[in-house]
Amino acid sequence: MSGQNFGRLLEEQESGINRTTLNLEQLKKYKVDYENVIAKLQVLQKSLTKPAYLPFARKALVFGRLVHTNEILVHLGGNNEYFAELSTCEAVQLLQRRIAKLDESIELLEQQKSLLEDRKQYTSEFSQTRRILTDPGKSDASIGEDEEVEIRENYDSDTERQWRQRHIQSRQEERRLLSQIRSETVKRKVRFRDPSSVASGSDEGSYSDETVTTIYFQHSSVSAPIARSEVADLSTLTVTEAVDMIAKFGKISGNVVALEQQSTQPFGGIVERDSISTNIPTAMRIQQESSRPSRFRSERLKQHII
Repeated sequence: MSGQNFGRLLEEQESGINRTTLNLEQLKKYKVDYENVIAKLQVLQKSLTKPAYLPFARKALVFGRLVHTNEILVHLGGNNEYFAELSTCEAVQLLQRRIAKLDESIELLEQQKSLLEDRKQYTSEFSQTRRILTDPGKSDASIGEDEEVEIRENYDSDTERQWRQRHIQSRQEERRLLSQIRSETVKRKVRFRDPSSVASGSDEGSYSDETVTTIYFQHSSVSAPIARSEVADLSTLTVTEAVDMIAKFGKISGNVVALEQQSTQPFGGIVERDSISTNIPTAMRIQQESSRPSRFRSERLKQHII
């Protein structure tokens, strides 16, 4: 960038700063005028009339008074000549709202001016740099304080392309090795028998390899849940709970596992069965307790005998 371009840029930035300053001064003047009007209105709203010297012709003043001082004709702004008749209190509130709008505009213009001044300072400092050193062999001792050094690095597209290919190959090899590592598994052969085959009494050797299903058990470091002693819903049984139930209520005859029907006895000698069963349990003999009168009754009997 040549010195002429830097000079033109500085001129434009200076022009922007000047325009912003003029706008700020004008808005601040409007704010001062509004504040003066508010001070006068606050005095006028105290009474309906006010004595004053009124102009008479060009060079004379006569003593008079102002009437209807609590009624203000306010210009609504804009190019159109629209006015509104307001009370003094309403006019003061209107002026306060206009001052608040002016404060917002003044704050934005001050931020804009600060930004333009920072840009101008940076451009001025940058334009004062004498030259940019491009000689990589120049030592640091020979570099002046106001000089800038351009850093250059050698770049070879072929070398980068080869490095990318090697990187892709190494990633593929890593994925291949990870796919070969399998977790430790235990293979067991499980055979499922149909009821018809159980009835026919066929032995294990008669099955072919096609009917054998392989199940893989993978051990985990997570501890198994504690088995419940009583399970209301059998559909939620775990493997451990099923084994415990078979060991407690079932019996194994050969390769067949059957659950015995257990009777429920909630009230001692009263026997309730969950389902209809032909296996009638042996009759239980209920021992009758010796009938002894209560203490209160025994005392009454003694009194009656006496």
